[in-house]
Amino acid sequence: MAKKDAKVAQEQQEFVATPEKPQVVEGKKPVKGKLPFKNVPEHIARVSVLLINNAELRRFTAIAIRNYLLQKGIAKPGTVYIKFGARKFTVINNGLVSQYVYTEQFFLNALVAAFPSFAASANKAIENLCQVELEMSTTDIVDKSAVEEIVEANKQHIDQQVENLEIEE
Repeated sequence: MAKKDAKVAQEQQEFVATPEKPQVVEGKKPVKGKLPFKNVPEHIARVSVLLINNAELRRFTAIAIRNYLLQKGIAKPGTVYIKFGARKFTVINNGLVSQYVYTEQFFLNALVAAFPSFAASANKAIENLCQVELEMSTTDIVDKSAVEEIVEANKQHIDQQVENLEIEE
């Protein structure tokens, strides 16, 4: 028991946002074009896949959730550990475990707010790559009209079934 408590204490020493292992149908690999969750509605699975497959988006969403819970007094200062699963997310704070569904208003606010933060972080990383490797700015390298064409082409595929969607275990 002490070993388990020590492990929990060690995990809680710093703020961490990690995905839970997805509930994949045992003995079967994900089918091409299918979300790899058992008995999870597609609209919920698509949101959970956003978080499970993207560490930066998961991080920004978790930070916003943590800040909300601290501001409302739901979580106490200290380590807040957030795990995103197929149907819900779990918050562990000072040994207390709480589970929330993805339809919670504070979660939806956090998720939507994470996208501009994600975009800014990605732009900074891309700009740094261009500066270090090419000694140029992205504004000097990237063709804005080509980017706009790609964005428009991608919009046509938003509602299409995702192919080759797999979640790393």
